[in-house]
Amino acid sequence: MEFNQADLFLRAISICELQMKSNKDLEYYNQCANQYLKYKTEQNSLTKEFKICDKQCNEKNECKRQCLRLLTDQQQSLIQYFAKTI
Repeated sequence: MEFNQADLFLRAISICELQMKSNKDLEYYNQCANQYLKYKTEQNSLTKEFKICDKQCNEKNECKRQCLRLLTDQQQSLIQYFAKTI
């Protein structure tokens, strides 16, 4: 069974959430919680960067597409990193 990046990420999140709820493995719980917080912080930073990039484009469509492409690439890298670390 193959998983795309979004599926992998959702599985990682659900495993992380289950571990945080069961709280049986405290070390894993802490690692998972820390990695998730890092992920959310980085995701917020990427969103802010995209908004700044988009605003600087001044309605130029090609520039806006480049900003979106960059955001998408960065988000994919972030998802891959998060999925690998938990």
